Amino acid sequence: ILYNEEFNTLLQDRIRIYVDSQYAGLQLAPGDGDITNLLVSCNPLYLIDESDDMFRQIRNWREPAYQRRLRYYTIDEKEHDILKEMPRNQLGLIVALNWFNFRPMKIIKKYLQSMMQVLRPGGVAIFTYNNCDYPKAIDKVDEMYYCYSTSKLVKDTCIQLGYEIINSFDKGYDELDMGISWLEIKKPGTRTTIRRSETMGHIKNLGEN
Repeated sequence: ILYNEEFNTLLQDRIRIYVDSQYAGLQLAPGDGDITNLLVSCNPLYLIDESDDMFRQIRNWREPAYQRRLRYYTIDEKEHDILKEMPRNQLGLIVALNWFNFRPMKIIKKYLQSMMQVLRPGGVAIFTYNNCDYPKAIDKVDEMYYCYSTSKLVKDTCIQLGYEIINSFDKGYDELDMGISWLEIKKPGTRTTIRRSETMGHIKNLGEN
């Protein structure tokens, strides 16, 4: 779903709006780190997947000094609180791309319930899902590739759990074999912190001395 350059750029631009070094971040299924590159200023940055094997690519993605800043966790979707290992009310941003597309609504709801517990007031979650308001998305269900969900089902679940919906995007269903849908939702409140931004720099040339 991220292979289309135009829609990929739009999605990345939306993610950048919410990234802030003053807040912790979390990404579900970081893969090879393409989207993780947008989240590097989140401190700390939690990376979540179903098994340690899924982190093989990302563990070699940055220099060792930065790798020590990352927090790796595996999850079990059978748990009542899927993100129970995460700190409560601390995360400023959660990103889950091409993850809920493969989950039925009952599992998506469990994630959203857990995400509400770990987001700080004003914290934002961005996630893609399979929007079966469009025939091409239904085709993916018939092919047993994606799971069934609709814009109404997902939005109603978010509202029921207390989220505010910031934005909703549906792109590419007319011009591509498969479109992309994502939501940007917020835990009610204002995102605040007493943490100051880190001082960071880049060494261009150490010189001979």
